[in-house]
Amino acid sequence: MKKITFPILSFLLLAVVMIVSCKKSDNALINNESDNVTLMENVQVEEMVTDNFTEIIGISLLDLFLFEAPGNQLINNAETSEILNAGNNLSIACKNVTVNPTGNVFPKTVTIDFGQGCDEGNRVRKGKMIVVYSGKMKEAGSTVTTTYENFYINDDKIEGSKTIVNNGPNANGKVSFTVTVNHTRTFAKGGSNKHNSVKTFTWMEGFATNIPLDDVFAITGAESGSDSNGKTFSTTTLKPLIKKVACPFMVAGRLQVNKSGRPSQVIDFGEGECDAKAVVTVNGVSKEISLKK
Repeated sequence: MKKITFPILSFLLLAVVMIVSCKKSDNALINNESDNVTLMENVQVEEMVTDNFTEIIGISLLDLFLFEAPGNQLINNAETSEILNAGNNLSIACKNVTVNPTGNVFPKTVTIDFGQGCDEGNRVRKGKMIVVYSGKMKEAGSTVTTTYENFYINDDKIEGSKTIVNNGPNANGKVSFTVTVNHTRTFAKGGSNKHNSVKTFTWMEGFATNIPLDDVFAITGAESGSDSNGKTFSTTTLKPLIKKVACPFMVAGRLQVNKSGRPSQVIDFGEGECDAKAVVTVNGVSKEISLKK
C-alpha cells in the first residue's frame, strides 16, 4: 500500500477547496439578487411589449368590424368574441374598444379602455391605451403609435410610447415591422425602470388569415435602460424570440442581458413549448425561472 505524502495530501485538499469555492461562487452569481431584479424586469418588459403588439394586431385583423362597421363601437358578436376570448391577450370581455372615425378614413384613433380593472387571469389592467393608425395594419408604410392614459398593469403605472412601422415583405417574403419602444414602469412597491428598444417583428405564420390565434412572430433587436435599482443594462437577441399569439408567454429564443461589471445572463425561452418557464444561465450554471406579466 502506497503512502500519501503530506505535499500530495495538501494538494488534494487544496483542489477540493478550490472546486467547492468555484461552485459556491457560480451559485452566488446566478442567485445574485441585484442581477435577478434586472433579469426579471427585462423578461417582464419583453412579455408586455409583445403582448401589446399582438393585441394591436389582433384588433387590427378584424378589419370588417374595426374599420367598416357603422358607429364607433367595436362590434362584439358571438363569433368575434369566441376568437378573441380564446387568446389570453386578446380577450375583450372586460374592455371597451372604440374607433374614431369609422369607415375607410385615416388617421384613425382606437381607444382601448380597461376601466377600473380588467382581470385577465395572469394580470389586471386598468386605464386606457390610445392607438393611432396612419393606415391599415397590413399595409406597407402604415404606422401605429400607442400612448397611455392613467394606464396600470397589476397596479404598476406604465408611461411612454410605442411606434410600429410596417416595412412590407422582407427578402424572404415575410412582412416585418420595426417596433420602437420608450417605456417607464413605476412599481406599486416603489422604484421604476426605463426601457428603450428598437426591434424587428417578423410575421412568420398566419399573415394570410384573419384569425389572430394562428399568428406567429419572430423578434430580433436590442434594448437598453435601467432597472428599479437604478442599474443600467443592455440586451442582445442571440436567437430570435418566438411569440405565438395562442400562448401567453414566449415559446422559444434566447436573450442575453448585460450589466457593467457583471457576468452576462442568458435567458432561454425553450424550443416551442407553451409554458410559463425559461432557463437562465450565468457562467455555465443554469436554473429555471417562472415568467410573469
